[in-house]
Amino acid sequence: SDPLQTLTSLTSSTLLHRLTAVVRQVKIAATRKAFVLWCDGADRIVTWGDPEWGGDSSAIEHQLKSVQEVQATSRAFAAVLADGSVVT
Repeated sequence: SDPLQTLTSLTSSTLLHRLTAVVRQVKIAATRKAFVLWCDGADRIVTWGDPEWGGDSSAIEHQLKSVQEVQATSRAFAAVLADGSVVT
């Protein structure tokens, strides 16, 4: 069955009893002039700040699947993916 159709057909009180939420912890790392936010297992990270210091991840965005961790140096970020590979 279609889960969206099932959800829309439920009443509010029933929905409260049947809905299970998954909450991911947001994590942050920083270089000297940029920041990154991500959630474990997410397919997207958010970077901002000076592009020369890691604040622009648009060139590698397509590679960032199942991000488990992000490490920072003073000038760059490295994302560790679920398969153990590293994207910089």
